[in-house]
Amino acid sequence: RGFTAGSAWVNHDPDGGTIRAGKRADLAILDRDIFEPPSTGTGIGDARVEYTLAGGKIVHQAQL
Repeated sequence: RGFTAGSAWVNHDPDGGTIRAGKRADLAILDRDIFEPPSTGTGIGDARVEYTLAGGKIVHQAQL
């Protein structure tokens, strides 16, 4: 919460801090859950960014 809702509150940003429909967002969407135990031969460094959103808009989309 300190890096999300808490920092939005400190910065007087009512549209930040949580991921909800209609809110502005800066985030990256990965091709896997990096919190799950890795498969053999894969690790967190093997995760690929599928999308990057800035200000709620897609600014990067991976080539599929």
